[in-house]
Amino acid sequence: QCLGPCGRKCHRGLGKGTENCRADLLQTVCDHESCKTTMKPASYTFGDASKQLARNLKSRIKEQIVEEAMKEQEKFHRTDKVKELAVEIRRNYDEKVITWWLFVIEVVAILLAQLAAFVSVLCVAWPMHGPRGWRLASYAAAQSAVVLLMVAVGLCGAGWALGRQLFRYSDIMHAFMSEIMHVDLLKLEVDLALAGSEVMKVSKRGVYLSLVLLVASVANWIMEMRLA
Repeated sequence: QCLGPCGRKCHRGLGKGTENCRADLLQTVCDHESCKTTMKPASYTFGDASKQLARNLKSRIKEQIVEEAMKEQEKFHRTDKVKELAVEIRRNYDEKVITWWLFVIEVVAILLAQLAAFVSVLCVAWPMHGPRGWRLASYAAAQSAVVLLMVAVGLCGAGWALGRQLFRYSDIMHAFMSEIMHVDLLKLEVDLALAGSEVMKVSKRGVYLSLVLLVASVANWIMEMRLA
């Protein structure tokens, strides 16, 4: 039973019309409003009790199989490899280095996009417009940078939103993995709350950097538009 405001109850595993009641409960938001809209009065028919006993037995067998499989993975030190990888990532992680590489990749992508736009437009415009083709090619290059940076701002914003959701629901994910998959992520040095927080920080810096570059690119685009 949920100890929160909704007070929902569930079976240990298999339920009527669902594969795993506990998994469904862990994935459901706990509040009064969702309680009003999703909880329905229980309806029972003859034979439900005996069927539920059979479902409980089946659920217990499935749980035991999953538990034994995880124990076997621990026995062969498979989980230790995950832990070593998580520790190595934590040890080498540097927010400033990640931000710097993000900035470098963004600048290189902009330059390549501008070069491709400039060359392609110049090849088409020069035979028809002569020397004016240079101005048209410069305008196309500036426009491509603006479009690419708008996409970059959107991607960084999406990354921030993803990190926020990961941070917000990290406890639910940890509980789900522990209760359903019998995997304690914290023992494996996997902290989803910390990961979500770091994703938010890097994405936020990415948004700021992209916005600064976007403002400069828009100014350049407007100038090229006037000259073209």
